[in-house]
Amino acid sequence: MTAPSVDNVNLTTADIERVADAADASRRIGARIQIAKDLLKGGGSRLKQWLAARAEWAPHITPETAEVTSIMVLTLDPYGIHPEMPEEFRQIGREYFARAPDSEVWVWFGDLLDATRDALWDGMENPRVIGAGGFIEVRTSEHKEVPYLILRPHHRSSHPFGLTWNEGLAVTFLGWCWGHEGKQAAYWSAPHGGEPAFFVPVTELRAPSDLRQVVDNMSADGGA
Repeated sequence: MTAPSVDNVNLTTADIERVADAADASRRIGARIQIAKDLLKGGGSRLKQWLAARAEWAPHITPETAEVTSIMVLTLDPYGIHPEMPEEFRQIGREYFARAPDSEVWVWFGDLLDATRDALWDGMENPRVIGAGGFIEVRTSEHKEVPYLILRPHHRSSHPFGLTWNEGLAVTFLGWCWGHEGKQAAYWSAPHGGEPAFFVPVTELRAPSDLRQVVDNMSADGGA
């Protein structure tokens, strides 16, 4: 692919208010999902216990009874256990979590059993989903020279993923790709020294105008 063109967007006051409201709601939900700061200060054993609880509950979450929610978190750190992650890897996007009805433990979709996660993806229109995102999954970075779009293995192959760069109130849409395009073996690495992921170079992303065509086609199909 050739290097994509970029689109610049200036947010209105109404846009800013909507973003602020969404961020506030996400923080409230996130406080119940991500690790508490005092546990991070408590040493490795407490962190291991916290993560072990999620691993223990994951097999007990079923698609029929699971409660699902989503929040905006770091793509490479959904549980918030790496506060010192370098800026260039601090890419934010919507991630999904589930819990059993008799549990307060929220488990990241990436840690669920494959069959459970696939069934939950199929039912994302279910009203139990709180704050679910739309068809287009957007990843955002404040790093001035964003090198790549980051995808995790469980991200939906059939959905488009966009990448934006935010500077103050200005948002620059750098490009996008389908999930299956981004999840190629050539992009699989761990340059940050942590969990491996798919790092799709910005130069390999599709142009923003191509995504507008996809959305227009979907709207036309829906109105037919």
